Amino acid sequence: MSVIAISVVIPTYDPGAAIDSCLDALEAQDPGVAFEVVVVDSGSDGTAERLAGWPGVAVVRCDRRLFPGTGRNLGVERSTGPLICFTDADCVPSADWLRNIWAARPDEHGTVLGGPILNGTPESLVGTAEYLSEMSGFMEGPARCVDFFPTANLALGRDVFQQVGGFEDLEKGSDVVFGAACRSAGVRLVFDPRVTVRHNNRTSMGRFLRNQERLGLGAGTNRVLHDMKGSAVARNPVAWPLVPAARFARTTARVMRNRGARMEFLKVSPLVMLGGLAYGLGFARGAYGALRRSVTC
Repeated sequence: MSVIAISVVIPTYDPGAAIDSCLDALEAQDPGVAFEVVVVDSGSDGTAERLAGWPGVAVVRCDRRLFPGTGRNLGVERSTGPLICFTDADCVPSADWLRNIWAARPDEHGTVLGGPILNGTPESLVGTAEYLSEMSGFMEGPARCVDFFPTANLALGRDVFQQVGGFEDLEKGSDVVFGAACRSAGVRLVFDPRVTVRHNNRTSMGRFLRNQERLGLGAGTNRVLHDMKGSAVARNPVAWPLVPAARFARTTARVMRNRGARMEFLKVSPLVMLGGLAYGLGFARGAYGALRRSVTC
């Protein structure tokens, strides 16, 4: 039996059939070395039972719901490869995803590697609005260093993962906090344009807005509790009303640098603004709650 060189870890909570496309894409990978796929399932929709016979997939079943970061930590604990790759159940890695990660060898260079996250729902206005709201900083572009990577597309060596201490037990934003911890530890986060996945976004308006609100809630909470970019805003209630406008301006600036996304952005910009309002509401709620807890402790 070949020694496992790469471990792919996927945390899930009731993904339904959405995970099938992800696993199909992983099954077709040929990185030239042996790899394993570890799915950590903490849902109740029968995913663990359905995937039990999937070739090359190890399923870790949990009886209680885990936040994504905790699920990833458990998946790493149950995996064996020196190179760890993360993606999500709603993502479809490109055919050469693992091959390009293996060629870059972030485990040998002591870096964290990520790359472009493409729009998996271009036919949906809501899906495109969610994509641009969340992934505008990770569209196709040149190699560069970044502040964090969404765990939809992230790879690093096991030693770096252990050095940083893994992910925190957070409902939202554990990837941003992890990126901040990497930078504090002197670890570079390198964007490689060859390492791509496609993200299938929410296409329901209600689900889109609820998720934006939850993202804002996590962002506000995390920036009060951790010293990171945006902490000064989260700790200053006077600045909270500016968050939606600042988020929209940042998204606009990123999209305008990407010629292929400009027209799509113009079509969905009202939805992006609406999502920004939901995000801003969540941000204020999260920051307020975290500040209250910090005062009473």
